[in-house]
Amino acid sequence: MDIQPKQNPRLRWISKKYLFGYFFLAVSVFLIYQFLLVALPFLNTILVSLTLAMVFFPLNRKIRARLPGRVNLSAGFAVASVILVLIVPLLITGWMMFKESKVMLHAGEELLKSMPASVEGFQPEQDSFFGKVLSFGGKFNIDVQELVLGGINSLGENISKSSVRILKNVLGLGMDFIVLFLTLFLFFRDGEKIVAKVIELAPMDQRHKQMIAERLYITIVAVVRGVLLTAAVQGSCAAVGYAIGGVSVPITLGILTAAATLIPPVGSALVWLPTGLYVFFAHSHTWGIFIILWGLLVVSWIDNVLRPLFISEQAKLPIIVLFLALIGGLRAYGVSGLLLGPLLVSCIFAFIQIYQEEFSGKTDDAV
Repeated sequence: MDIQPKQNPRLRWISKKYLFGYFFLAVSVFLIYQFLLVALPFLNTILVSLTLAMVFFPLNRKIRARLPGRVNLSAGFAVASVILVLIVPLLITGWMMFKESKVMLHAGEELLKSMPASVEGFQPEQDSFFGKVLSFGGKFNIDVQELVLGGINSLGENISKSSVRILKNVLGLGMDFIVLFLTLFLFFRDGEKIVAKVIELAPMDQRHKQMIAERLYITIVAVVRGVLLTAAVQGSCAAVGYAIGGVSVPITLGILTAAATLIPPVGSALVWLPTGLYVFFAHSHTWGIFIILWGLLVVSWIDNVLRPLFISEQAKLPIIVLFLALIGGLRAYGVSGLLLGPLLVSCIFAFIQIYQEEFSGKTDDAV
């Protein structure tokens, strides 16, 4: 009878089993790191695709139910439906902006005529736009001429230097669209299987994993809908203010304002502030001040009130906590923080709930 020698406990870490575990962990970390390096340039595009797949998941399910057993065809129809939902509003928006393009072009031509060819020796007419700006700045001892004209020259230099960069961005944008639609097709076709595999990897109780997944899904859909609804309301209110203030292209500027709400940290002020200043100097001090106050007190405050309200109602999160998550997420992660901040808060609340359930269960057992 062979007697196996007992292994020294101090040398257990160098056994075959543990060496394989260490090797497997190291290789896994290395492969994940390399994969992230490959996917990093398209990370934002993949996140957008994943978000769209979640938002349009009910539509994808209905299409799949009408085409049983034809997953590729149903996924293709779902992608086409998303494209139509996104493109049709863009076409309507483009048509509205085209109707007002003549007025905008005329205003741009008038502004360009009053712009100097160079900073040196520039003396604008008193009644021109720049003449009014310089006259107003002189009352407060502000050298507006140096600021504005220096900025114009700097802008021209930057445009000429950025032609190659713009071309690269256009090519990159085309590649992003290809990646977006391909990954969207993949998520529509195999999204449920991918989610099931990811949930299966988590070392938690199945009930808890399901609860976290459902909370994250609800939060993502709530954030996307809340952000888009808030942008639509802000753009509409801004267009009303522009129309009251006598701006000749209120619809176009309202659409631009809605789009600017997605650009932190300035948001809608990126449109209503220059518009108000232009009206102030070019047409009427009173209406220029009105547009600025309208943008500050109405348009911008809508973002602070409605966005947390819309998201909080659907995501079932306290509105104060959600407001802090949105602001903190923007400061920490930029635009993606609008989604990552609420997701982080949702995970925290989910884990608190799991801890409470487990702790109360242990307490009951002890009693």
